[in-house]
Amino acid sequence: MGGFAVFLMPFMAITQNNQNWCGSLLVQNFYKYYINPSASEKQLKQTGMLVMVFVAVLAAVIALFNDSILAIVKFIFAITAGVGPVFILRWYWHKINAWTQLTAMVVSLIYPVLYDLGYANIPVFTNFLNQTMF
Repeated sequence: MGGFAVFLMPFMAITQNNQNWCGSLLVQNFYKYYINPSASEKQLKQTGMLVMVFVAVLAAVIALFNDSILAIVKFIFAITAGVGPVFILRWYWHKINAWTQLTAMVVSLIYPVLYDLGYANIPVFTNFLNQTMF
């Protein structure tokens, strides 16, 4: 049983870390300033808990509707491939601002979904990709 716990512990730590990060980020930077500026600490804590539960349920739904973990990893890589260059270029090109980064994040979230819905169902395109892939 100890061997199973060794493999389960990093997974649980990463999951808990992401939930805490998401809950605190949304509550402290969005809810507290834009939705309810006069919220008490108790309200902020309860809202953070609700956000954490929502993130856990959303992750479970995403996991249930995917065939493999490879599909989820491909989706995450597709999102980060669109956002990464913008984040890196901001260090060198000061005309890139927060709105540019936000636009890159939204577009890189929407594009893989549209790609899967549109291009994945076109036989000519999928045959071309299959021939050119390693």
